[in-house]
Amino acid sequence: MKKVRYILIAVFTLALLASCSKTDSITGPGSGTVGNYIVKIDSYELTKDAYGKDAVIINYEWGNNGKKAGFFYVISAKVYQNGAECKSAIITDDTIYHGSDALKSIKRGEIQKVQLAYVLQDTKTPLDVEVTEAANTNADAPKVTQTFDIA
Repeated sequence: MKKVRYILIAVFTLALLASCSKTDSITGPGSGTVGNYIVKIDSYELTKDAYGKDAVIINYEWGNNGKKAGFFYVISAKVYQNGAECKSAIITDDTIYHGSDALKSIKRGEIQKVQLAYVLQDTKTPLDVEVTEAANTNADAPKVTQTFDIA
């Protein structure tokens, strides 16, 4: 009887440990779940793009609770300014921008910080950032949002 009890305790403990994930640490304003992924729209940095235009780098943190995947392939991240979507920016300064990290896959239960860059319309109007699951095109799809006042 004691043997059965110890086995049950061991199984319960392993199940409890397995349910804990690194992705549980992604919390706070601008964070939420989209599909099998937890995303946080963390912060921004103003910069210039490769053509000298005003640009912004948005810093994201995401956790994968699905199959092995990369942010760029499973998450749709858009930035709007004045109600219009901002275009992607080319940032060549690798001391401040690591855009290729968004292409790297991470395993289930892991977290990663990624950056995406966008061309600004101006440096005064707030930015509205929206993140959805890339595969979900439903208008009512879960969405994570964050507004940054860049002025």
